[in-house]
Amino acid sequence: MQRGLLINCTHDFALRLLPPFIINRAQVGEFLRLFELVLATTPQQASASDSGTAANPARAHAAAR
Repeated sequence: MQRGLLINCTHDFALRLLPPFIINRAQVGEFLRLFELVLATTPQQASASDSGTAANPARAHAAAR
């Protein structure tokens, strides 16, 4: 939300994106730029199933919940 994106984390590895029906190439590019920034700056978290191993990069979205 701080970067202007609203993304719904529905399950452990699923993000729900709800773009408008009418969207242009520039808007998609802006979303991708912001989304990449959010993922790059979100701390990674290890789950209980990781058993103390390094955090899984696919779980970087956990803080977006």
